[in-house]
Amino acid sequence: MTHPRPGGRFERHPRLTGAGLVVLALLVLELGLRSAAPGSLRFAQGMRRVHRYSRVARVDLRPSQSAALRIDREDGQPLFDFRLSTGAEGFRIEETAASVARSPLRPRDR
Repeated sequence: MTHPRPGGRFERHPRLTGAGLVVLALLVLELGLRSAAPGSLRFAQGMRRVHRYSRVARVDLRPSQSAALRIDREDGQPLFDFRLSTGAEGFRIEETAASVARSPLRPRDR
């Protein structure tokens, strides 16, 4: 006579099921954040496009990359609004005149 397995999946494999639930929760959280696309998430994604981690300098610039970086205030006015571009050697290159004109450090023409 065989006995049926006691309990459900969580009772039989608590660690495996718990780990699966944690991964599922993180995926749902990631999808929620990406669909909402808050300004800080867009800013972080832009920074990741241009920066990389280095054992020597901790943070380094990726060669031949460009990202528009912007963070808005609660009223919709830009707090930061600039483009960060790097050349083939990984050094920051001069922005174009259009992106410099949009810089928050310079007054805007209204």
